[in-house]
Amino acid sequence: MRILIIIGIVAVIFGLFNVIAFRLLTRLHPRRKPIVLVLAIVCNLMWLFLPLLNARTDFSRLIRAILGPPWFAWLCFVILYSLVIAVLLLAWIPFHKRTTFDDFARQPSRAFLWFVLIGGVIGVYQALVPLRVEHVPVRMPAGVAGKKLVLIADLHTGLFTRTSRLETIFRTAAAQHPDAIVLAGDLIDDDPYFTPKLIAATQVVPPSIPILATLGNHETYGAPFEHIANCAAATSGCWSTKASPSAASGSPASPTTPRCRTSRSSRPTSTPRCTASRRTPSRSSSRINRERFPRPSGAAFR
Repeated sequence: MRILIIIGIVAVIFGLFNVIAFRLLTRLHPRRKPIVLVLAIVCNLMWLFLPLLNARTDFSRLIRAILGPPWFAWLCFVILYSLVIAVLLLAWIPFHKRTTFDDFARQPSRAFLWFVLIGGVIGVYQALVPLRVEHVPVRMPAGVAGKKLVLIADLHTGLFTRTSRLETIFRTAAAQHPDAIVLAGDLIDDDPYFTPKLIAATQVVPPSIPILATLGNHETYGAPFEHIANCAAATSGCWSTKASPSAASGSPASPTTPRCRTSRSSRPTSTPRCTASRRTPSRSSSRINRERFPRPSGAAFR
């Protein structure tokens, strides 16, 4: 019931933004009404399948991969467009006796729409085609001064993610000759089903380079412990331990599953490396507190 209430509140809020954006778009640009109508319908179809968002079936994964991106993009657009209209409305007030709001806002609205269209095309291209490497100096503690880390985040591995693309990313990371590669969350799109695809792509990284990983919000939305378990099953450097009930109160955890190798020298070179970590959740989350993954002594991740 709580989830249904939250979904209902969210739907009302975003529904209001949809109404505002649709009304103003069709009012300021009446000749584009058919286009706006089609976009509004197609981009909101995901609402019908929202209860299946985390069903983790082949059908739900297909629906999410096809309808999810336009749904999210449209929601971002209607919120931003509503804010632009609000700004234009405030700017129009001093001129309300000279011109109508429609005449005042039409050209700025058209300019904004072209900006979004061109910026969206460029953004999609930048996200899917080129790889940009930025070298950022970071002040490190004395014990690790001079070390080089490669940071990768938000891979969002999903149904349409190409393995060749992931391999290109990891090859580019390895080409920087880092002391370690850090995967900083949102590695998959919620569903642990895609973890093996991600792990398989890391095989292009030389065995001498450790790979460290932490959970992001998308792993937590799905099934975080299953994601870690999948990582542990596919690698030799993933720590996957379960804690006794006393661990939730701060007592040392009792591992109930075998720990993985703790040193690179004892690890087969043909097996990918991955060290999993996560932030300690609040005690109010009973689901998360069922298990704790402590940082064992001797692990590659410190």
